[in-house]
Amino acid sequence: MKRFGIDVSEHNGIIDWKAIKRAGVEFAIIRSSYGHFVEDQQFRRNVKECERYKIPYGLYHYSYVANHAQMKEEAEGFLRQCRSCKPAYPCFIDMEDADGYKARNGLDVYSEGELLSDFCEMFVNAMRISGYKTGVYANYNYFTNVLNLDRLKSIP
Repeated sequence: MKRFGIDVSEHNGIIDWKAIKRAGVEFAIIRSSYGHFVEDQQFRRNVKECERYKIPYGLYHYSYVANHAQMKEEAEGFLRQCRSCKPAYPCFIDMEDADGYKARNGLDVYSEGELLSDFCEMFVNAMRISGYKTGVYANYNYFTNVLNLDRLKSIP
């Protein structure tokens, strides 16, 4: 069964959730945060509006992780945000480098796929231990050329 959902963040500005509901959107995946640790400027509003219009939602954290200490910090921060609301859909780590942050900070993602896969596993394990449905969110390039999907095959 296919469902119609959207991915939203502060980059979408102030969203008219009433119009979104009328357009037939059945769920949203909301960016809650990014980096080590910055809350998305529209996170709280987007959650509140989804709850107001009864649109189920999940969350994602756009990761800037480059080492194990940062992964721990990002996972702990994201867990705090997940606990601040009631996501009905999974809570994801978004592992990609669309803005070039990882590359600018010395992480060659094409040679560090195993390390990035480690980070995904660490994040997902922290979420699962805390009782959240979880998974890895990434772009096509990361799924085909960077992450080790054999290692991550048990993770949605």
